[in-house]
Amino acid sequence: MAHELSLLADGTYSMCRADDTQISWHGLENVIPAESPFEIWLEKSGMNFNIERSTVCFNDNDGIVRPMENQHVLYRSDTKAPLSTVSDSYNIVQPKEVLGFFDDLCRKNQLKMDTAGVIRNGTKFWALARTGAYADVTANDRVMQYVLMATSADSSMATTIKHTSVRVVCSNTLNMSLNNKESAIRVSHSSLFNADDVKMDLGLMENEFEKFEEQAIDMHNHRVTIAEARRWYAEMLSGTVDMDIDQVNKYANESRLFKSVWEGYATGKGAEETMWGLLNGLTYTVDHMRGRSNDTRMDSAMFGTGSILKRKAFAKALASVWAD
Repeated sequence: MAHELSLLADGTYSMCRADDTQISWHGLENVIPAESPFEIWLEKSGMNFNIERSTVCFNDNDGIVRPMENQHVLYRSDTKAPLSTVSDSYNIVQPKEVLGFFDDLCRKNQLKMDTAGVIRNGTKFWALARTGAYADVTANDRVMQYVLMATSADSSMATTIKHTSVRVVCSNTLNMSLNNKESAIRVSHSSLFNADDVKMDLGLMENEFEKFEEQAIDMHNHRVTIAEARRWYAEMLSGTVDMDIDQVNKYANESRLFKSVWEGYATGKGAEETMWGLLNGLTYTVDHMRGRSNDTRMDSAMFGTGSILKRKAFAKALASVWAD
């Protein structure tokens, strides 16, 4: 299957979004009325299954089946498809539990459910909600605030609730940060997920978004030349500091990543010759150009190496602005 999304019984993919959202990750998701009840979100997102567990067993040389008590296989209750092998101390967070917690968070804090889905055949599931807050970096450049919740069934990530934002002009996603650290609540699978213990400080979230708006405007006001842009990308992507012109040119000519990011910077929607433009050139590449498919791209951009690269770029952009 070209896409990592599972097919539901009706032939649609395991993801849905509200009909009033501005985000479409790949055009394959189910579109449902914004005020749909929880049961519709659960069904159309593909989260209407349980994760079961069973002890790992093996056949010895005598053909006897023996259990490995401290290792378990996690599998889907509906398709029986195996998801991963974990230790017996691994605490499962169910898809319905994630969506239910998020639905409750939305109702109690006036958020709006935006998107939800399952990827990698059920090993990862997530939900996204709009807070209603936005920042206008310029008159034609609005950034919307969101809250993301996600978890895995293969030890690849803890149950995570974090702030993110989306630049409307190009649908770039950015992880907001506080003191150069990603703002997130994480519950390891070695601990029990207790919804009553996981509290979102919405006052802090509002203050953080205001800080993010100030940072974005500062980046927009920081102009860069072509030479400065090439050096900034070369240093950021290579992890090298104080590169001279020959080193920059060599890296630019030889690095496929540099070439793809430069294309995103030069041709992406909302491109501008500023530090804000440099940051969004990188995020545009990660969100819309990299990856073998739309779904691997989305997974990387929101949870994986792409997300890490975007945080690295955000920190470098801030440092570059503050250096002046």
